[in-house]
Amino acid sequence: MGTTLEDLREQIRREERVAGLRADGHVTDAAIQRRRLQIALVSVVVFLGLVMTTLVDDLWVDLKRNSSIVDPTSARLAMIVFAVAFIAYALEKERHLRRLTTLGHEARAINLELAERILSSAALADVERNLAGCLRLDDALRVVLDEALRIVVAATGSVQLLTEDGELHEVVARPVDGGPRVADSLVAQVALAREPMLLSGPVPLEVDPGAKARGDAVSSVVCAPLVHADVLLGVLTLGAPPTERFGDDDLALVRQFAGRAADVIARARRFEAAVLMVDKPTDLLADEVRSASSAIRDVVAALRDDAVAPQDRLALLAALDANAQRLLGVTA
Repeated sequence: MGTTLEDLREQIRREERVAGLRADGHVTDAAIQRRRLQIALVSVVVFLGLVMTTLVDDLWVDLKRNSSIVDPTSARLAMIVFAVAFIAYALEKERHLRRLTTLGHEARAINLELAERILSSAALADVERNLAGCLRLDDALRVVLDEALRIVVAATGSVQLLTEDGELHEVVARPVDGGPRVADSLVAQVALAREPMLLSGPVPLEVDPGAKARGDAVSSVVCAPLVHADVLLGVLTLGAPPTERFGDDDLALVRQFAGRAADVIARARRFEAAVLMVDKPTDLLADEVRSASSAIRDVVAALRDDAVAPQDRLALLAALDANAQRLLGVTA
């Protein structure tokens, strides 16, 4: 935000003092309207005074001739001068009141933005609490998608993970029995760009190939890459209900959520890998022993060759020692 809320409040207080309002920095449209009404009432009084002095000066000839206290002509001139001065006063106050109206709207807009940020932060904090206990990958994926559907009120959604061969594979979806889904080309575009994408429409047929056949439609779609430590894990896709559309606020919220979801998925993968190592320690130990033994055999076979140069022999002996150390570390 270019202007902080406190700076805006100070500007409002200055304008309130000039406009004749209580300078508390929290101007309302009702207070501005009351001030305008006050100025309008005084304008009516000034107008009536100007009319009265004009009538007296033009019609009441006997009063002009016999009165020694009030000179109607002087009173009329004084009233005209006062009316001109009051018009300048009213225009100046109206300028400040309009400025107050603009500043008040800006302050309310900033307050709404801050409130939305607070609500978004609270929603993300609630999501993190719900995801904190997910250690198994299947549970993590399911909870990630359910929480994503909840925070943006989406009707459909899916999570696709990147396989070892570089393809995106759908691992969880809502609804489970199928529904409108975006085309793979859009998901691949998001994965390549590693940037969230908002598509509002209704979504074209080539993006939602099955919607027309079922009679339903996707009005808006948000796709966000799941990136952890600069490594792409997959893509999260959310579809809005047919009567709703996602906006920039939803896109920003999904962008923040995707980072947290990627962290949860990466943590679940590490946990499953650790469990696999604990469940199969013998296989891992045997692989390490076989690897070190094979390397030692290769070194011994090379040393048996009399044609080995002295410097190469030293390198082979160093390799033999290193692999022996590997064996000692595995069996320790």
